[in-house]
Amino acid sequence: MIAYLRQYRHMILTAGALLLLGCVFLTWKFGLNLGLEFQGGVEMELFVAQAPSLTELRGVIDVPYAQITSYGSAQDFLIRIPSNATMDGGILDTLTVSLKDKGWDFRVQRFDHIGAEFSLTVLRQSITALSLAMVGILCYVAARFEWRLAVGSLIALFFDPLVILGTFATVQWVFDGPTLAGLLSVIGYSINDTIVVFDRFRENIEHSEDSSESVFYHSLAQIFTRTMITSLLTFLVVLALLIFGTDVLRGFSLAFGIGIIIGTLSSVLIAGPVALALGVQRKHLFPPSADMRDRWLERHQSEQEAR
Repeated sequence: MIAYLRQYRHMILTAGALLLLGCVFLTWKFGLNLGLEFQGGVEMELFVAQAPSLTELRGVIDVPYAQITSYGSAQDFLIRIPSNATMDGGILDTLTVSLKDKGWDFRVQRFDHIGAEFSLTVLRQSITALSLAMVGILCYVAARFEWRLAVGSLIALFFDPLVILGTFATVQWVFDGPTLAGLLSVIGYSINDTIVVFDRFRENIEHSEDSSESVFYHSLAQIFTRTMITSLLTFLVVLALLIFGTDVLRGFSLAFGIGIIIGTLSSVLIAGPVALALGVQRKHLFPPSADMRDRWLERHQSEQEAR
C-alpha cells in the first residue's frame, strides 16, 4: 500500500488540488444553506400533548422554510423559521391559530427571535475563530518542527474544511452552530494525525542516512495501521451518533464524519508529500552543531592539503 502511495504521490497531489478547487467552486456557486445562527429568524420550543409525528406537525404548521425537528421526548419539538420566510412579524400568532384549529393541547415553552445584526456578528466571530485556529496551528507546527512541515500541515488543514463546505453547499445541508463545532473538531482531529506522522518522520530521519522521501514513507508504514484503526473506530462512533442521535446533532455528525475520512487522507496523502516537494531534509530538522561544523571544516582542509 505504501509503495503505491509513494509511486503515485504526484498524481495524488494533483487529484487533491483538483478536488480542492472543485469544492471552492461548488461553495461559491451554490452557497451554504445557513442556519438561524448565521442568517437570523425565529426559534421556538413546542410541547404537544398528543405527541404527533413530524409529518403530522409539518402538515399543521404550513410555514414556508420552517424546519421542524424532535428532541427529548416524543412530545417536544424544535421549530426554526429563517428570516427569508415569506411571513410578517405575526409568526407566533399564525402558529398558535394553526395548532388550535387542529384541537391539540400544546404549550410554547420558548420563543426567540434572532436578529440579522446578531446573526452577522456570530458569522464574523465564527470566521475569526476558524482563522485563529489555522494561524495557531501553523505557528505551533513551525515552532515544533520546521516551516516546510508547517506549510504541508496547513495545506492539509485547508483541505479538510473546504471539502466539508463544498459537500454541504452541493447537497444544501443546513450549516448551523453544531456543524461549525464539527468543523472545528475536524481541524483538531486532523492536525493530531499529521503531528503523529511528522513526529515519527523526525525520529527516524535523525538516525538515518537515507533520503527524506525514503524515511518519510518508511515512517508512514510504521504508523499507517494505527492511524487507520483509530480513524475507523472514531468514524463508527460518529456514525452511531448520526443514526441514533437527534436531528439537532445531525449537522455535527455529518461534518465530523466527513472530516474524519478527509482528515485522515489529507494527513497521510497531502501534508507529508507537500513538505517533501518543498525539499525538507535532515539538515532542516537537525542543523549541525558548531562542533560538528568545525570537525567537518578540519577534515575538509586536511583532505585539500593531502591533495
